[in-house]
Amino acid sequence: MESPPVKIKPSVASLALQLRVAERIRQRYKKQALQREISPRLRIRSQTYRSTSTAFTFDVPVENGLKRRCRSVRNRKKRVLYPEGTSRKDPTQGSSAANYLLLFLLLILAFQVFNAIENLDDNLLRYDIDGLEKTLWREVLGQPTALALLVKSLAQYLSTHVHDCPVVLALHGPTGTGKSFVGRLIAKHFEVVAGRHLVFQLFARSHCPDDGASCASRITAIVKQAVQKAEQEEKVPLIVFDDVEALPEEVLDLLQILTGPNQPPEHLSAIYILISSLGHDIISDFVLRNASLCSLQPLELDILIKGHLASWLSQKHPLYSNTLLIPFGLLGREHIRHCFWEEMIAEGFVPAEQEMELLASELRYVLAGKCEYALTGCKSVVSRVNQMHWNKKHTCAKNF
Repeated sequence: MESPPVKIKPSVASLALQLRVAERIRQRYKKQALQREISPRLRIRSQTYRSTSTAFTFDVPVENGLKRRCRSVRNRKKRVLYPEGTSRKDPTQGSSAANYLLLFLLLILAFQVFNAIENLDDNLLRYDIDGLEKTLWREVLGQPTALALLVKSLAQYLSTHVHDCPVVLALHGPTGTGKSFVGRLIAKHFEVVAGRHLVFQLFARSHCPDDGASCASRITAIVKQAVQKAEQEEKVPLIVFDDVEALPEEVLDLLQILTGPNQPPEHLSAIYILISSLGHDIISDFVLRNASLCSLQPLELDILIKGHLASWLSQKHPLYSNTLLIPFGLLGREHIRHCFWEEMIAEGFVPAEQEMELLASELRYVLAGKCEYALTGCKSVVSRVNQMHWNKKHTCAKNF
């Protein structure tokens, strides 16, 4: 008869071994559960890292690099997290300190521009260009367009303190149209506003009676003296040359050098006025062909200057290529009658209509359109009024 089996009681060591095995199984299942929860992107990346070689290299796979860049861009676009206990405040579109600074700079710029304009006006007021314009319009007859161009050129030149070259104004026209008279009026005006020592009137037939070399040396000394005095007083000198057609060739060459841009600084600020009758036949023919009104109009004057007159004078001498041409047109019969009236008033006579008409009829005229133009202008007005005065005195003496 078999004996029943003996039951062996488990020991403490075997119980501890079973607990360890159960714990390992539990950790293994736990790890597998965590791995199942990992995203496919991380699994693919882990597989990629496992498939790479064991050698160390700096090369990064293209897909991995793109994924890293995408992740960095995505990370930069994350929303800003504010600390707890604070409230989010959206930015308001209020005034900035930069706006006030910009406004301040604009005010400074406007003040500088205004100050510059005021300085230009002060310089024009210093030479009283407005007064000169009124004098010319009051005293000179029949040349409104030429006077407007002359005054505009002087104002533009004198409105700045620093100049690149002198300004040369060339007055051309037939005899008796007022060129020399305008030159004398401008000279008298500058003697008052700038000083007598800064104004020089040179007449070719009286200042250059000898050879051209000695005349050129004298003119050089005069111009040098004028510009030096003007530089000391910070003014602009005026030099008027009358009867330029009688000047020697050496003097014309000297004027071309003096009026050029390549000059010492003291020679750059000067006004030269050249009075000549060169091209008078061109101007007379142009006026007679375009006799719509009894004086040159602005458009006609511009056509005349840029046309045949400028090219013809440039061929005469290169000096005229750097000058501003101001042509004086022929005077009409009404202008001649006014010249006689003013001269008779200046001589102390009571002007009578019959006497003025008689004196005006003694001159030669050319009919063009509806206007009668005097060929000699007001050149002989003074001599004829004096002759009339002498005849009256002689007649009174005989009767007495």
